[in-house]
Amino acid sequence: MRMIPPRHPPHFPIRTGCFFPPISGRRPRTDPQVVIDPAWKVSLVYGMPCSILCMLPAAYYLAARFQEDFELAVLHAVNGGGQNMSRAMLTGALVGAQVGLAGIPQRFIDGLTEGREIVDLAQRLIS
Repeated sequence: MRMIPPRHPPHFPIRTGCFFPPISGRRPRTDPQVVIDPAWKVSLVYGMPCSILCMLPAAYYLAARFQEDFELAVLHAVNGGGQNMSRAMLTGALVGAQVGLAGIPQRFIDGLTEGREIVDLAQRLIS
């Protein structure tokens, strides 16, 4: 039996392992009707692979949804599964830029190798 793959329109490239972000004029930050609940399921909407096409939309969504809560944003990024390290790193960077060092829980910093040096570097960058 010969298997024939389905035909896709020429403007829709086929990519293995990655689901493209939904195309919509709505933005999570400005449209309260756009909600992924629970938020960790963002990885199921945008895709679990490490591709930047999957990671950036998921990180942007989490950063927009949890603008003032670093911990919730990062935990939802981690709990989404798949390539959660990349998603959590991007989410943490975006939300960390919004909340500043004071908004990052101290226990997250205490658990880092060379955490004090990283904080010192961050403080030099913002001064």
